[in-house]
Amino acid sequence: MGKVTKKQFKLFCDEFTRYVNKFGLHEWELRFFLEDIGNNLACIRSDYLGRMCRVSFTHIWDDPLLLDDNQIKETAKHEAIELLTDDLGNLAGSRYVTLDEIDAARHTLVRRLEKLL
Repeated sequence: MGKVTKKQFKLFCDEFTRYVNKFGLHEWELRFFLEDIGNNLACIRSDYLGRMCRVSFTHIWDDPLLLDDNQIKETAKHEAIELLTDDLGNLAGSRYVTLDEIDAARHTLVRRLEKLL
């Protein structure tokens, strides 16, 4: 096992932020943490109503030689896409949700994707 370096953590944070900006997710307050998150390389936890996102990157990795810049960038992109779809996921898990709320979240996602594609 090896420790993730500050340089690797910065690369992850910068890449995640780049995608958040690219996706137009400006309403989210991001907080980054280098911490023990189990077997995952990274994860997000969002506060849907407060629009706060906790972005965690592991502080140790089983094989530091396998943790290259490309893998870090791909992981950051994956987590940013999870944030992109967060609103729909939260609505899907809500017990009480209106069709208008689902339609609004879907259209927001569509508009963001239109700008990207």
